[in-house]
Parts: sequence; structure tokens; C-alpha cells
Amino acid sequence: MSRPVSLGTLLDREVDALDALLSEVRGGIRGPAHFDRLEEKACAIGARLRAAFREREATRP
Repeated sequence: MSRPVSLGTLLDREVDALDALLSEVRGGIRGPAHFDRLEEKACAIGARLRAAFREREATRP
């Protein structure tokens, strides 16, 4: 049986996505449609971060 993935590993997987989002935000928001796309990306990252914690709760000894 394989070991569960650590919480740190699960969170590290989102670092590149968050860095890319921050870079794009720092470059300036070009309008309402761009803002909406950025918000969607942020929500997706947040959902994956929450899922990492929930996955670890399910496998907690």
C-alpha cells in the first residue's frame, strides 16, 4: 500500500499556479473580463488548497 501524500506536497503543487496568478495581477488588470478570469483562477486554486486539507483529514491516523 502506498503512503498518503503529505499536506506539504499537496500545497506545494499549487505554488506555481499561485505565483502565475500573482504575476498576472501585478501586471495589471486590463478590464472586467480579465478580472473575472483572474477571479476564476483564484477560486480554482482556493478549491484545490481546501481539498488538500480535506484529503489529509480523511487519511489522518
